[in-house]
Formats: sequence, C-alpha cells, structure tokens
Amino acid sequence: MKKPWMIFWLLLLATLLLVSPLAYLISYALSADHTGTGFASLLEQYGQAKRNPLLTALLSLLPFAIFAVILWVFRRRQASESVQIGVALGGGLAILFIMLWANLTYWPNFLPDKTFPGFPHGLELVIAPLFFAPVALVLGVIAGWLIGRTK
Repeated sequence: MKKPWMIFWLLLLATLLLVSPLAYLISYALSADHTGTGFASLLEQYGQAKRNPLLTALLSLLPFAIFAVILWVFRRRQASESVQIGVALGGGLAILFIMLWANLTYWPNFLPDKTFPGFPHGLELVIAPLFFAPVALVLGVIAGWLIGRTK
C-alpha cells in the first residue's frame, strides 16, 4: 500500500476511534463534576444507544469518502509522491481537527452527570462533518498540494 493511502487510513481510524473518546476524557477532566472515574464513565458511554462515542464519530465518514475520491484523482493524474503525501496529510488532519473541535464543544454539555440541554445542542456533531469538514478538507488539500509541490 502506498504512503498516501496509509496516511489516509491512519487518519480515518484515528478520527473514528480516538477523537471522540479523547474529547470525552478531556471534557470530563475539565468539568466541575470531575470524580476521577473518567475511564469508567467512558466505558459506560460505549454501552449507551445515545451519546455513544463510537456512534458520534460515524458521520465523519462522509468527508473521508470525499477525501478518498480526491486522493484517487491525484493518484490518477500521476501527481508526485510528495504531493500525494502532502495532500493526504493536509486533508486528513483538517478533518481530524474539525471533528476534534466539534467533539470538544459537544461533550461538555452531554457528560453523564449533566442535565440534557435540549434542542439545538448536539447539532455540532452533524454540522461539523457535513459542512465544516469538507471546507476544511479543501483548504487542507490545497495547503498540502502547495507544500508538496515545493519539495
């Protein structure tokens, strides 16, 4: 497997499996209700149907699907490997950071001891991957392409 695709899969897996739990633990550690049982609380969250960290990350698959098409196009157009690596890093990290930001704004309001804040809270996990992540992806791809071209 080529390096750009390895970077793509690594960033996809990190976004799906690490961003939500990391944001949850950071939010839990910074909350006023911190009891020192962050990991146990996180494991409890994985058992819930709502507010499950694994399910909250699933919408980030959409920008990564768009990203896969972009990487494929760069590969078909025979871009150099440094350009492909730059594009892979720029686009993937842009999506990862947008999803981290969305999770860091989501989890402080939805920790287990908090009362449900009601509508419209929680929409950041829908809006971020559907609107902000594709824009950040394009900007990251352009930055990666420019950086890769100079190498």
